[in-house]
Amino acid sequence: MLWLGLQYYHAWLLLSLGAVLLFGYGVYRFNLYYSFALLLAFSLPLSVETEIFDGINMIIPTEFLTIIMAVALGFKVAFNFQAFMLELKQFLPLLFMCCMLVIGTLFSTQFFVSLKYSLVYLLYLITFFGLVYYLSRKQKQAFHYLISAYTVGILLSFYWSLYHWSSWDFNAVTIPKIFEPFYADHTIFAASSSFLFVYWLGKAIYSQQVRQRMLYILVLCVVAVAIRVSTSRAAFLSLPFAMVVFYMVKTGFKKRHLVYMLAALSGGLLFFQDRVVQAFQSNNYNSRDEYASLVERTASVTNVQTDVSNVERINRWVAALNMFAEKPLTGFGPGTFQFQYIPFQDARYKNRLTVEDAHHIPENSGGTVHSEPLLYLSELGIFGLLSWLILIFSWVHQVFSVPKAHRSAGLIIAFAMLSTYLFHGFFNNFLNTDKFAFLFWGTAGYLLSELKNAR
Repeated sequence: MLWLGLQYYHAWLLLSLGAVLLFGYGVYRFNLYYSFALLLAFSLPLSVETEIFDGINMIIPTEFLTIIMAVALGFKVAFNFQAFMLELKQFLPLLFMCCMLVIGTLFSTQFFVSLKYSLVYLLYLITFFGLVYYLSRKQKQAFHYLISAYTVGILLSFYWSLYHWSSWDFNAVTIPKIFEPFYADHTIFAASSSFLFVYWLGKAIYSQQVRQRMLYILVLCVVAVAIRVSTSRAAFLSLPFAMVVFYMVKTGFKKRHLVYMLAALSGGLLFFQDRVVQAFQSNNYNSRDEYASLVERTASVTNVQTDVSNVERINRWVAALNMFAEKPLTGFGPGTFQFQYIPFQDARYKNRLTVEDAHHIPENSGGTVHSEPLLYLSELGIFGLLSWLILIFSWVHQVFSVPKAHRSAGLIIAFAMLSTYLFHGFFNNFLNTDKFAFLFWGTAGYLLSELKNAR
């Protein structure tokens, strides 16, 4: 039967559908959510995208596992509908964002592109969020073991990457490619590692046992080396941002303190705007200089004159804003940016990485808009961006509304983990990749569980 499925596409679809329903019901019937979740978490960093039919790719083995978990969660909701409805209120911002994806698909300029993108995006969002939230409500240490399983998987992929890199004599220019085939890009690997860095740092801080703390510090050091090797500037800068957030939540900052901080930052930027502009204009550090130090590479983020990566980001950000001006209410549709943005580019920002044909992309010029908010704005319009902002601000509001005495270690660590992407997301967008989506939406599910405990 397996041979038949591999030979004939429609037979393969029927076999896959039957297997998914059977396994999904089995997970529900025998309550195997935790076991399958651990397997999924471990497998994600080691999964590989493979072409199974001409033009049809599948991520092996995690795409199959994710769909099984989605079906299993569907059975759980169907047979426990009243309990689900009692939980629904706190998920409203998330549901609003899901609705905007559906509406954006209906008004898309490329319906089938948006349909495929939205189905995959919603699969990751609902499955990873719902799975971790459910397990965290049932078992206190579930999130810890899921993160541990993911950490083992990503460190195995990192060791492979070092071996891969050694074949190029550790040439810095080759770093973006060394994480293949597990991670398509070094920035996705770095963003994932940043989540783990904050988690293990938080565990080391809160651990009461010396042996446990030493183990967490050891894992933390290895993850730190992985981030260093990745050379992702956004990942480097997201860590101090997360440390500030960690400190604010841990020491009892309230919402009014956030307002004071934002006002002070805005005033400081306004007062020193000439120096800020000068820093952008006079910076000559280049992120693609293989001889640049870590500090020099990180400092290159403000070089918008000669750093081609930065110039190309600006090019795509401007294109996203131009697309928004064209379709401000509905956007062009989920997943369509990479196919639609080319005519919206500004000639002033075109460079050697600029894409003129979506099917012929210059080397090292992948990705879409390189900004989560602008991706929502260009693909889903103003209401799509609003749905993203409402979701983020709902988390901020809930976390800083919890009294200091009720802020658990899990709540503090989870919010600090999410904050790495709240920063990183201004410069990249990874929520349509399963390896990172699991960390982001899974951590969000854990955060909501901790918030519920704090009430």
